[in-house]
Amino acid sequence: TIDELQTIMVEHSQCHEAPCIAPVFRPTQSFLYWSATTLTGFSDIAEIGDGKSGYVGNGVKTAAFYARTVRTGQ
Repeated sequence: TIDELQTIMVEHSQCHEAPCIAPVFRPTQSFLYWSATTLTGFSDIAEIGDGKSGYVGNGVKTAAFYARTVRTGQ
């Protein structure tokens, strides 16, 4: 989900160099990452996290972005 993805991302206001992914998860790409969260009311759009800037947004599901495996809890 986008909530899980955000737990490994560095907030855009705190990110001073790309990638904006927590160092423990590096090496990684400074690019867009899919979440499993579909945008409400738009079945063809999912939420994404920008590994370069730390921003969260959305993208059309046919776009070619990266994916990370993440989970909450233990």
